[in-house]
Amino acid sequence: ELANLASGEPHEIYEAIVDMEKGRRGRLLTILPIKPLWDLFMIGTRDTCRCCFCGKDAEFQAMSCGRKSWFALRKLVKVLLNLGAIFMAGISCAAAVQTSVTMSKLPYVRAIYLKLNEGEVCAYDNRCGTIQTFPSKEDAHLANYSVAHCKRCAHCSTWQDLKVQWTTRLEAAKLAQACGIRYLFDQEGMAKCLSNDMGWTHLCSEAWVHSVVCARKQCGAIATLSIITNRMGNFDVDPNAITAATCNEAQCEQGNPGNFAKLSGASRRKMNIKSSIGRPPDQQCQIVDNIPLTTKGYNNWEDFFSDPYC
Repeated sequence: ELANLASGEPHEIYEAIVDMEKGRRGRLLTILPIKPLWDLFMIGTRDTCRCCFCGKDAEFQAMSCGRKSWFALRKLVKVLLNLGAIFMAGISCAAAVQTSVTMSKLPYVRAIYLKLNEGEVCAYDNRCGTIQTFPSKEDAHLANYSVAHCKRCAHCSTWQDLKVQWTTRLEAAKLAQACGIRYLFDQEGMAKCLSNDMGWTHLCSEAWVHSVVCARKQCGAIATLSIITNRMGNFDVDPNAITAATCNEAQCEQGNPGNFAKLSGASRRKMNIKSSIGRPPDQQCQIVDNIPLTTKGYNNWEDFFSDPYC
């Protein structure tokens, strides 16, 4: 339309632009539930069963009490449907962005985990004894230490936390998710919940809080969409599908931006424990010492952590 006005006066071109903008705004207003919301507001200022504004809005005032209630209900349903559609569109767009970011980061993270069996290890001298970091498994063996998990020791590498890694292996993700939802904006309460419900030490709980807060910021839309589509309990890390667990791995473990792996030290992956999160075998630690293997190649810590416990 502007091309046709190129030879016109400036004020004519301006008026044409204003008209087109009004048209766009009008179309937007038909999508947003503004008019129904306004109608409901106006109904709220009236007595729906008797005339309080005689002479105004005669059509509405002429309605019976039942018809006025039906009118209000229709407007309310339209508002809720429109708001629901807008919410789903917003969540879907946000989830698409988070999925794209996750996919761009996954190769970097998985390249790190493919080298999980190389470099530093966290090792111990005796059961319930000293735990410390060594530059390699060979250095640990030279000092007569046994490898407890791949990579360096950190906040979750205490004996108490190592046992919790084993005892909560099938429910840790769901327990952490429950504490994260219950104390969504209360990090101190979340840490206490993780400590009480799972058994982590205080510092290890704080490392888990770091992971949950990171996941809320970086993977919140994916998680919300998963709840709506009933996939929130899917903790598998599938190279061909982006779940909340995949997003957490890509964005909250290796410093991009979350740093859970560095803060926690021990994890079920690093102790080669089969858990509720399905991970590829080549991304599990395979150099844990003195712990028997299952037929599927995971370490079975049951006897090691049997009572009495240190």
